[in-house]
Amino acid sequence: MSKISLARAAILCCITLGGGFAAAQDGPVSTGELKEKWIGKTVSVIFPNAYTAKLQMESDFTMQISGGYNDVGKWRWHEPSGYCATWNKLRAREERCLTVTRKGAEYQVFNPDGTLNGTVTGIK
Repeated sequence: MSKISLARAAILCCITLGGGFAAAQDGPVSTGELKEKWIGKTVSVIFPNAYTAKLQMESDFTMQISGGYNDVGKWRWHEPSGYCATWNKLRAREERCLTVTRKGAEYQVFNPDGTLNGTVTGIK
């Protein structure tokens, strides 16, 4: 077998076994990815208490949530993998910084104490 054939076989093996080179990995999500995937879009979330809501974060750092919770507020980046939210009614305007991770095809949002805040079920 030639060196070129061996290289092609190795690449094919890696793509087949690894799901491709561009596969998203589990773990923390960068603020760059959040900006690309979430900002200006409607993010569907389910919370541990089974409430569901639609979250919209805008590029002007305003946000709104509707559904199981209804409020408006402001947000800012929380480097390296999250954001901080201050709602007008929820949590009495107390800022909370959240960390976003990926697990499989889902995004999970965690509170500062490490408990699950919510799971993203869709983005449109």
